[in-house]
Amino acid sequence: AQVEAGLRVADDRTSIVFASDITRLAEDSWEALVKNITMVHQFLAAAKNRPLGSVIFLSSADVYGMPPSELPIRETTPPRPNCCHGVSKLSGEAILMMDPVRQWPCTVLRLPGVYGMGDRGRSVIGQFVERISRHQPLRLTAGGTSLRDYVEVGDVCRVIQYFLRHSNTGIFNVATGES
Repeated sequence: AQVEAGLRVADDRTSIVFASDITRLAEDSWEALVKNITMVHQFLAAAKNRPLGSVIFLSSADVYGMPPSELPIRETTPPRPNCCHGVSKLSGEAILMMDPVRQWPCTVLRLPGVYGMGDRGRSVIGQFVERISRHQPLRLTAGGTSLRDYVEVGDVCRVIQYFLRHSNTGIFNVATGES
């Protein structure tokens, strides 16, 4: 009902950034998987036959699994999720992209670890900053050999702004290109 109420004012100039999900850090369970897929289903049911401008779905690099089958990860890298969160995000992508009545561009942005203002120390980078500011040692897994491509939240916002101006149907990895 809330989604339907929000979409009542939507028209072909309205773009939706679909950022709602239960994150892997919050809960990586079967129940969270079902809830995440249900959110996508409820959105589509409410958006059915609505003339939206575009939809941007924030997904996750978790769709590639850990470790991914190849590095660097590209949009052509086969998805192989091995956690409930990755399965739910890949399912959400497929449901949105395959919807037979969808009449608007749908952009999927696969996000890696995101850090920055507002993460309240939940990201690895946020935890590092907090430990450094307290003069505590950093804890590295895998002997410090594990490499990741983290993206600052401001950069994620700039990518979203780009696709709000240039709607596109497709799947895009959001990354800096450097570990």
